[in-house]
Amino acid sequence: MAKDAPAGTPPRNKMKLLLVGAVVLLLVALLAGGVLFLLLGGKHASDEEEEEEEVTQTEKPRRKRAAPTFTSKLGVYTVNLKAASAASQDPESPPPGLSSMYLQVEISLELDGQEADALIKNKTAQINNNINLLLSDKTGESLADRKGKERLAQEMRNEINAIIVPHVDGKEPDGPVLNVLFDKFIIQ
Repeated sequence: MAKDAPAGTPPRNKMKLLLVGAVVLLLVALLAGGVLFLLLGGKHASDEEEEEEEVTQTEKPRRKRAAPTFTSKLGVYTVNLKAASAASQDPESPPPGLSSMYLQVEISLELDGQEADALIKNKTAQINNNINLLLSDKTGESLADRKGKERLAQEMRNEINAIIVPHVDGKEPDGPVLNVLFDKFIIQ
């Protein structure tokens, strides 16, 4: 008759089964961790340095701000947009060069400090004039996509900064307006 194991120990086959199960579970966990590492965080230090170089080469360097930014409402502007094609034969259409499309934008400015708000308020009439001229020179097609709107915001930022800080040696001024923000943007 075969010897039975003592009463407090499990049979050998169950021990082997538990050991094999633990090893398989460990391998699956390691494999899953490796896959996640490759998919999510497998960048090398040299890759990160190259990305930083690309960003610094493509973006205009910004001055560092010591003070927190300040947001100021500039106003609501409604203008007729320029016609995309001046060759319109319909007698009920607007005169050549004008479009039946309107643009209404509500604009806020991100400024480099609250002091800049006073500079903006002192030049409000000139800023309003230049923004109206800039907006009325646009077509609906040029503002239809995101890039067109971003380009317009950049042009407005440059225009306002040029009023507050005049150009020096043909360089673009680095004025107090950091960003132009559209609270509303309606083309009708």
